[in-house]
Amino acid sequence: MQGKWRGVDPVIFYKEEAFVGKIKEFYGIKESFLFEGHLITRNSDMNHVKRIYYVSKSVKDVLHLNFLAGQQLKIASVGLKMFERQTSKDGASAPRIFRLSFEGLSLMLPHITKQILYAFTADVKHLLQYKSIKFGDFMDAEFENKTLSKAQADPSTIAIGCWRGKSNISVMVTTLDYQELLERMSIGVEEEKDSSLPKTEPSTTKADEIVEVVEDEVKGDTEQP
Repeated sequence: MQGKWRGVDPVIFYKEEAFVGKIKEFYGIKESFLFEGHLITRNSDMNHVKRIYYVSKSVKDVLHLNFLAGQQLKIASVGLKMFERQTSKDGASAPRIFRLSFEGLSLMLPHITKQILYAFTADVKHLLQYKSIKFGDFMDAEFENKTLSKAQADPSTIAIGCWRGKSNISVMVTTLDYQELLERMSIGVEEEKDSSLPKTEPSTTKADEIVEVVEDEVKGDTEQP
């Protein structure tokens, strides 16, 4: 469906409760995080939605008024990209259709209670440098079998969206995001070296990592951004 403005995709409120419910269950998203009325898409065909965006209450109210007024506003871009469609060779049998996007991860992190693993800083840097690491190459030998735990987000938290395959983990971020994250981690390491405060054991320094757990291997099975 073409929006009122030629060449501009329509803004549609995403109300597919079944899919939203699967997303909330998979990531253990708290009820305190408001979804209803805050999710939008730019595709009127709900079977082919590629991205779901999140909008604040004030933006939601403006969009609602715009609908009532006959879509007088020409909206080229709106919302924070929160979820992206994840396809695999298993199709409908996959655990969920949408995965968290890197852009929306920082907003969602405090509200997630599932699909979370903590990795050593060195391992996270290796992930960003090589983009994919086999489980056996992690510093923590038990990393593959770690129990999923609750996120403990704070301003220093570095969260990374990943895809877990049968034998490895791959990072799901763009090239620009790779560079930004590596720079952030390098700055953090330098600040720790220069600090005059008592230092903690290096092996306990951790960066938070969000891992999306599925059964498929990464390469060849998914369409990455």
